[in-house]
Amino acid sequence: MKGKIFYIALLFLLLYTQCSKEIEIDIPQNSARLVVNSLFSSDTIVKLNLSKSIFILDHGRPIVKNAQIKLYKDGVFLENLSFDSQKYISQTKPQRGSDYKITINVPEFPTLEAVNKVPEMPVLGQTQLERNIYVEDNMVKFSRLKLQIEDISNGQDYYEVFLLERYNGNLLMDVSYHKNQDAVINNEGLIDYRPSSIIFSDELFNSSSYQLSIDFHFFKEESDLIIILRSISKEYYLYQKYLTIHLHSQDDDFWNGLGEPAQVYSNIRNGYGIFAAYSEVRDTILNQ
Repeated sequence: MKGKIFYIALLFLLLYTQCSKEIEIDIPQNSARLVVNSLFSSDTIVKLNLSKSIFILDHGRPIVKNAQIKLYKDGVFLENLSFDSQKYISQTKPQRGSDYKITINVPEFPTLEAVNKVPEMPVLGQTQLERNIYVEDNMVKFSRLKLQIEDISNGQDYYEVFLLERYNGNLLMDVSYHKNQDAVINNEGLIDYRPSSIIFSDELFNSSSYQLSIDFHFFKEESDLIIILRSISKEYYLYQKYLTIHLHSQDDDFWNGLGEPAQVYSNIRNGYGIFAAYSEVRDTILNQ
């Protein structure tokens, strides 16, 4: 009986190998385009990374070093950005409430343009941290942060929250977020994509106060918690939202392979990437 099973398995293996066929797929190569990466605020000078897009099977991203980049404030020319090692830098600290525009000229490429307004400073109210309030089946302990946000504008506003760990004076990494019942967070539909931050709009609390509730896991239970609340432009919000989905879809999965690629938002005319502004406040809760 064992011999019969062996020969059946051997026959199946031979049939499988003989029927397999190597197929070559011709993937079209699109022309390279310029890629901009610049998130800026009123706390620092404008910095900008400029590179070229690459073929899907290539690695790395070639830095563009010969660009002429002009910076404007509310339509008035301010300066030319200078190249410094890996990036372009300005001498300007943006002002909240003003529009900033860049134009980028590189030989053999169309002129790139982007504009963004620096949002006003967010208003962070009281914060409350409850450590290790529940445990999941895998024995991971989760804590809960409650923070009060005062939304004082009548228009549509957008926010981002970073939570960082500090242990023995050293920053560790972003915390790991977990799904809970917070209506504002769940309204965005991003928590299952393992985001590196929490982004949301004031759609459910426009012009009012809201207590945001964030569940997360400390990598070191004895860590201090650093809270960063940003008011972000709409363009920043859209870019970060679709980038989170895209990065999650590209995670390797043994059974399913790579996920479907997701379109990433860009506000760069004639190119790819992002030129967007934010304003932030910080608070720290010490481990006592």
